[in-house]
Amino acid sequence: MKTISLAAVSLFLAGGCDKLCDNCDTPLGTCAPTDVMFYPLEPGAWWRDSVIDPLTDLPQCPDKVVSIGELGPIVSAGAERTPLRPDVTAFVAYSDRENALGRRWQSIEDNAVYREVDEWFKPKDDGTPGERSKIVFYCPRALRAPGGVIACAGTHFTEHYRQGTLTAATPEDWPACLALPVARDTCELQADHPGCVMERAEVAADWTIEAIDEPLSTPLGDFKTLRMREVVRVDGELDDTQVQWWAAGLGKIKEAHEPLEEEFLVDSCVPALGCDRPAPQWAEMKTHCQ
Repeated sequence: MKTISLAAVSLFLAGGCDKLCDNCDTPLGTCAPTDVMFYPLEPGAWWRDSVIDPLTDLPQCPDKVVSIGELGPIVSAGAERTPLRPDVTAFVAYSDRENALGRRWQSIEDNAVYREVDEWFKPKDDGTPGERSKIVFYCPRALRAPGGVIACAGTHFTEHYRQGTLTAATPEDWPACLALPVARDTCELQADHPGCVMERAEVAADWTIEAIDEPLSTPLGDFKTLRMREVVRVDGELDDTQVQWWAAGLGKIKEAHEPLEEEFLVDSCVPALGCDRPAPQWAEMKTHCQ
């Protein structure tokens, strides 16, 4: 295995993925096809994960659901629809979790998926969004899922980006905070408002593609998966280690945060695979908790 140079990483972050693959120390035939989508972002697609509590080895309540909306400009929710990252179009992924509801804007390049902006809300008792809690910017962006040339067994590279978390002192401050321009590369606010705070962190993510054809048995069936490991350091301190298993054309099958929780795919619907079922509602996500 060969570590990609910082120069190659810079090219990768700028979109020069062909240069990254030129430096892969990988025998011929061990790369997935470059036209494969491991995270098929398309309107109507959704995934339901069961999150296992590491202390009890039982499912947490409720399940986690991610559903994909339309491709469009990155704007805030609600009546404001304030542009959050001008000149960038992305798919919005609606993320329903136990303690937070998210609108997570994700873009595609060379079939790899990248995080752009996350907008998070506190859920009400009925599962609908309540108050906005924060907006997270990834500067310039952050890898979310493999694809294209970032799918060669043995590939290892380090991705550097800044993460900016914008919060408001009161709900009444949010319109002013949303209007503040954010620098794409640095996450710095380009103007000030007394009720708005941007906390920035330097992130280094070490990615390793450990296998591209690994068998994985799940309650949904048996899959051949791409296994990738991510080790995240925030401001130089270890923050998270996770391993993800992706099935081409279907999505993430399993995710393990070492040594904490694990997530398993228990249901999904991808229109390209002929599915048109609606995403589970809040009450359905809690059926196993009764």
